[in-house]
Order: sequence, then structure tokens, then C-alpha cells
Amino acid sequence: MAPADGHLVRRGGPSPGRTRPQRRRVVIFTAATLGLLLTSLSAERLAKRRPQRTLIVTRFLVTVVGATALVAAYTTAWS
Repeated sequence: MAPADGHLVRRGGPSPGRTRPQRRRVVIFTAATLGLLLTSLSAERLAKRRPQRTLIVTRFLVTVVGATALVAAYTTAWS
């Protein structure tokens, strides 16, 4: 039975904390944040060494591969 404030009381089961989808989101956000940080830190050095076209094409391909991997991970997780 739910208390008067409408929240359910948890009894038994796994310990309280993040649910599986919440943990997955945290991992994705952490990876995305780390990726942005690393590319920001290496941008000047890469711009001096490589042509701009190479950097843009490479970044696009990495983004496509990453998005495909995320879609594949969620598709297999939900099936």
C-alpha cells in the first residue's frame, strides 16, 4: 500500500540506487563528456598536423560509427 504522499515503499529486492536505464545514461553521458574533453584538448595539436578536410571527414566518420554502436546497443538491449 502506498503512503499518503503517493510514493511507493521499496521492500526487498536489489539495494536502492540507480536503475539499469539510469546507469546506462550515466555511462553514455560520461563517455560523451570524456570524448568532448579529449577532442577539445587535442584540437589545436591536430589542426597544426592535419589538413582541415581530413579532420572534418574523420570526425564525421567517428560520429557515424558511434551513433551506429549506440543504436545497436539499445536495439539488442530491448530485444
